[in-house]
Amino acid sequence: MVFKIVIPIIIFLFLLFFLLNSIFKRARRELFERLDSRFGIENLILYSTSANYFGRKSKGMMQVRGNGALALTEEGIFFQMAMPDEEFFINYSDILSADVRKSFLGKSVFKPLLHLEFKSNGETDEVAWYVENPEEWVETILKIKDEKSV
Repeated sequence: MVFKIVIPIIIFLFLLFFLLNSIFKRARRELFERLDSRFGIENLILYSTSANYFGRKSKGMMQVRGNGALALTEEGIFFQMAMPDEEFFINYSDILSADVRKSFLGKSVFKPLLHLEFKSNGETDEVAWYVENPEEWVETILKIKDEKSV
């Protein structure tokens, strides 16, 4: 009797996992292709197609968060959200600070986040992402910013 309930649940969960895994792989592949067609992957300093966007401070607590592609280019930092289809760019000259935080806008994944403070339309704003090795991102951003300011 228990097997009649448990087996279909296990099969359903396995199929759901397989379906979600394929969707995420396809989304990451599409983000990679967008980065490559726009910048050329060989021209990117750092990139991730699985950056977890925590939002912009200026948009408040109720904004859409999600995954996307984050890239360091020669000119600045580019982010392309997977869904909804939204993007933005931050010039290195607009960055006021780059550091690692534990949380942003009251949210956390209990791992370090890449955090930037920057100027946007004359106002100070902030943004954060979860990426692998955020310390490397911060170090690279600050190094490029220093080189460009000389």
